[in-house]
Amino acid sequence: MSDYVRTPPADELIPLSVLSLDLEPSTAGWHADLAARGIAVRVDDVGRSAITREAARRLFVERAEGVERAREVAARADAEIEARRLAGVRPGIPAGMVPAGVTAAEFGVTGWRRLPTPPRTDPTMAATPPIL
Repeated sequence: MSDYVRTPPADELIPLSVLSLDLEPSTAGWHADLAARGIAVRVDDVGRSAITREAARRLFVERAEGVERAREVAARADAEIEARRLAGVRPGIPAGMVPAGVTAAEFGVTGWRRLPTPPRTDPTMAATPPIL
């Protein structure tokens, strides 16, 4: 039987150097990170630091969950930014307010002074004259 189709035993060790190809260790390093997670670091038959396949699988699952959480957080942040952006957009001039024969640009430059101003409800606003 070929080595390419065999299923490795669950207790087969995966060297940390091989694990580093796909996963980034924390700034403290593999040994401290794995010790904090309760994962035993063993020495394989050629003297390399290694962990079991089950522990490596758990690390990959944790990374996938972390990536998914980061995507969700980014999506919520994007939605919040978009909502804030849309809340700050001012409405344009209604088409019915632009007189016939005048372009919207001309009306925006010269005709905005003719639009009714909203009532001033704040006492400090009422004390200041409108800006024309």
